Amino acid sequence: MLPKTLFALCVSLTAWPLAAQDKVPLAPRFEPGMYRLVHVQELESGVASPGAPLAGTRSTVEFQVELQAAKVGAKGQAFEMEIKHIRHTLREGGQITVFDSDKPHSDKNAGQPMLRALAGAKFAFVLDQKGKLLSASGAKDVWQRMRAMQPGIGPPGQEDLQAIHDFVLSDVVLLGRDLLPPSAAVGERWTVPHPNLPMQKQVDAVQCALLRMEKGQAVVQGSTADSPAAPAKDAKAPPKPADAPRQQVNVSLRVDTATGLMEKATIEVRSQQTFKPGKDEKETEPIDLHGSIRSESTWTRK
Repeated sequence: MLPKTLFALCVSLTAWPLAAQDKVPLAPRFEPGMYRLVHVQELESGVASPGAPLAGTRSTVEFQVELQAAKVGAKGQAFEMEIKHIRHTLREGGQITVFDSDKPHSDKNAGQPMLRALAGAKFAFVLDQKGKLLSASGAKDVWQRMRAMQPGIGPPGQEDLQAIHDFVLSDVVLLGRDLLPPSAAVGERWTVPHPNLPMQKQVDAVQCALLRMEKGQAVVQGSTADSPAAPAKDAKAPPKPADAPRQQVNVSLRVDTATGLMEKATIEVRSQQTFKPGKDEKETEPIDLHGSIRSESTWTRK
């Protein structure tokens, strides 16, 4: 009969491979308190044709946000946030235009009406127990501020207000949350059909995986699903035309498994679309449209 200590050692060694596959929590959450978010969104677009270099524009917007998270209640968790600072840099045709919300408004620091209206804007929203958005407010105030800056703008429709909430909350504050399951084991893979990506609603699916644990952080990466059969529910949908945009998605997420804070989320969507001239058109060479959106959110607790 084995001594108790030796028996315990044998049991622990036998159980180790199973323990290594234990699932870790991935669902992002906010403990009550104050948080700071730095969000950077880069948009590039251009046109390329044979014998001509790629020419286009590049827009970079940086948001600095403060968010106050309340305790979780029976109806969910309430949040209040304020956009403290916005900086926008536009590069086009060799010219660079910069808008900084901390500097006085002038011809050289004009900025787009929407960005000027968002600077200093406050929002309130509620997430349910699963992290889904239940309600939001703040878009009406942003629209009114924008109308004051540009009187030609009419009253908002429901779609206008929804677009503001979609951008500020879904694309900025909640970036990447819907790509994560409640938990996963290292090496586990999953597919997210029709993911909510920044300014992009046409991606069929994204395949993600929990690659490793690193200093208490779960490191998740993902990319466009390779299998065309991923969105099986749309099997009856007509095939995409030959000139439909070709898209590549790359995802990188880091979640602190102890606090639930998604400390960093990076999502990049690149697209290319080729237009081939018809028989009756003067152009003889195809034209490629290139575009990319890169969004990155970095969270810290104050």
